Amino acid sequence: MRRQLMPFLGARYRFAATVVKFGLRHEISRGALPTMLLHDAALDTGSVIVVAQHLWTDITNEVVQLNPRRGDRICFDAIVQEYYKFNDSGRELLDYTIGKLANIDLASGGKGLSLVEYLNNLKRSKTYANGQIEVTYTA
Repeated sequence: MRRQLMPFLGARYRFAATVVKFGLRHEISRGALPTMLLHDAALDTGSVIVVAQHLWTDITNEVVQLNPRRGDRICFDAIVQEYYKFNDSGRELLDYTIGKLANIDLASGGKGLSLVEYLNNLKRSKTYANGQIEVTYTA
């Protein structure tokens, strides 16, 4: 759990994080939404740096335009948000993440799969072709 983000809830801060992989989050009303896993997400509050080991965040249009690769270190503005998740026993837990990424810059480059390559591979999959998933962002 990322309780260290709780004091910053609802506010926009500057972060830096490493892109680890891309994925999909399924919502009943909106279908499959592209996401990315970030590691070592650091929030500099001026005197204190708060670090989250990992977190998933939705991909915004600005992220698509940057087209990050796995291994890229990116800097961005984001809002700290709360959400509910379920553990293995089905118990609902409150956790924290970041969202609405904006003002994204590449700090250092990686050599892995890019977001556009991931989305293009996804669109060539049988699941996508059979209409079982629909991706809202296009590369």
